[in-house]
Amino acid sequence: MDNGSESVHAERLARALPGRARLVVSDRNRGVAGGRNLGLQAASGRYLAILDDDCIVEADPFGVLAEYLDGHPDVGLVGPRILGLGGQLQLSCRRIPGVRSMLFNRPPLSWVRPEHPEVRRYLMADASHESDMEVDYVLGACQVFRREVWESLGPLDEGIFYGPEDADWCLRIRDAGWRVHYVPEATVWHHYRRIAAANPFSRHQVAQIRGLARFFYRNRHRLARHAPEQNPLGWLPW
Repeated sequence: MDNGSESVHAERLARALPGRARLVVSDRNRGVAGGRNLGLQAASGRYLAILDDDCIVEADPFGVLAEYLDGHPDVGLVGPRILGLGGQLQLSCRRIPGVRSMLFNRPPLSWVRPEHPEVRRYLMADASHESDMEVDYVLGACQVFRREVWESLGPLDEGIFYGPEDADWCLRIRDAGWRVHYVPEATVWHHYRRIAAANPFSRHQVAQIRGLARFFYRNRHRLARHAPEQNPLGWLPW
């Protein structure tokens, strides 16, 4: 999927894998959710996968994740263990974010209190990441889910241009009665760029703040059901 970029890498990949890769090109940047929707609409198969372009895949994580879905019919979406390029664990399975955890997980407050209890809770920093478990959501860097989930729930919310479309998608899946699981037996390597965090005043940060506002407002009733302690209307952020 080429989401309105000027890069030639996707085209080269499609030419290098004739019959195995199909290049879907957008004439403009449709945001994370919009770009993924175009790719998902063109996909086929029982299971659909999302994989960011800054991920590296070794062995067969998708086979492991598909087998896990085969054995757990009540699970709608799964995510693998994600490691940085240096082998460090990235906390990719998370609880539904709240206003406080989002505030303290990004600059400038993350510079002041990087180990805030709300952030550790949100990132599941104290949980074991060595065995599979049910979680609220997994990072959109790599997700595998059932086609029937996609067909029944419809596309990702394109009103969220840049984050947290992954949390929104998983919350919708859980609200429909499916479960979301973290499966560390599958591993993906990820060059986590954190574009918005690098510059708290960038357009990416502005887009992410807008996405968070939309997420909290549109999901206020779902949050009250699935994560009442994270209901943004239930308490002040401080």
